[in-house]
Parts: sequence; structure tokens; C-alpha cells
Amino acid sequence: MQTVHDNPADSEFDMYIDGEIAGWVRYRVEGSEIWMLYTAITRAFHDRVLADPLIQTALDDAHRRRIGVLPFCPLVRQYMRLHPEYLGLIPAGRSTLFRPRRALEAAAS
Repeated sequence: MQTVHDNPADSEFDMYIDGEIAGWVRYRVEGSEIWMLYTAITRAFHDRVLADPLIQTALDDAHRRRIGVLPFCPLVRQYMRLHPEYLGLIPAGRSTLFRPRRALEAAAS
């Protein structure tokens, strides 16, 4: 069974499979923003596609909490580009740092 839990003590969203840690998204909360810093999948689970559901859960949590997301992690940034419904989580004043040019042009029209 696969579960993802926010672990605020370690500033991570942790993914467990059958009780074993499979991966995490490390983050930092700064005011009303969450900075997604790093995503890792443990060696034992590297052959599985686990980053997507892990990142999706972290982004859904940010959306639920109504906080902005700064995707410093390249995997989180890539996920958001492939799933543009999450691009709105990037605060407007920071969007030029993380959003692809086409998404910015579409939002402006």
C-alpha cells in the first residue's frame, strides 16, 4: 500500500510503500509560500514511477492550504509544466522565475 504524509518535523512529504520509506519531497515554508527544494526516491524503489504521485500530493496539499509554491526542485518544476493546472500555485510576483514562457503568454491573454 502506498501512502504520502506531510512530515513537518523534517520538512518533507514522505512516501511509504508497505510501511517502508520510498521517497520524499523536501520543502521549506517561508511565510505564505512553500519552497519545494528536492525530490528523492530511495534506491529500493528506483525502478518504479513514484515521483509523480508524491509531487502531486505535495502540490494538492499546498493548494488545499492556499499557499504559494516555489518549485526549486527540477522534478517539481517539470511536473508543474506537464500539469499546467498547478502553475497557478506559483505566486504572481514569482511566476517569471519558474513558469515556461508559453504559460506566461497564455495567462496574459
